[in-house]
Amino acid sequence: MNETERIILGRFRWDRLTQYLYPQDQDGNDVIEDAKRLTNKQQALIECLYNAAPEKVTRDDITLYVWGSEHISQESLPQLINRTRQVLEDSDKTLISNVPGVGYSLACETLAGQEEETHQEMRELTEVLNERPVVEDQASNGIAWIRLAIVAVLAVISVINIKHFVEAYQFKKGFIETRLAVPYPHIEKTEDENKLIVTVEGKECIYEKDVEIINCP
Repeated sequence: MNETERIILGRFRWDRLTQYLYPQDQDGNDVIEDAKRLTNKQQALIECLYNAAPEKVTRDDITLYVWGSEHISQESLPQLINRTRQVLEDSDKTLISNVPGVGYSLACETLAGQEEETHQEMRELTEVLNERPVVEDQASNGIAWIRLAIVAVLAVISVINIKHFVEAYQFKKGFIETRLAVPYPHIEKTEDENKLIVTVEGKECIYEKDVEIINCP
């Protein structure tokens, strides 16, 4: 195939080398910023149909071309056809046509190529487009790190909250035990308000409140 050939699929120009679909404006020029890139399976499907166009291709031949010897389910090919039609905006199924009982065919148009200088410019623009997934991956990595940092902060906050809860529980438990405690029965007041007589094991001891000391002679 001549590299400067323009393969038209509906409202798109298909670039076989880069797997990009370029929307066409009214003058037949590529709208670079709205370009779409085909997946490897979608690219293989269109290549298979294009190589035989306008003839039909059997389901078995398409399956062999796209998946090789890989084992697939019966729904794999119809699902790939549907996804590719969505990318091509082929809602009326005129680009990829189903031939009942046989397979599929591709409706496309091949036009004369542009001048080599223009073609080279398109290659350079395509290289810029190819770099976009890398930028998106970097942005995704940045978002992932931000999420990880948020999770770490939330984990620290949770640990602090648990610590405060345990401390509050222990304080409450001690407070309740103090309120419910039975006063010591062997205590007598003295003339000195700062001192109490406490009987411990039959011995009278002096408890001094201000220094919290008990003296037993």
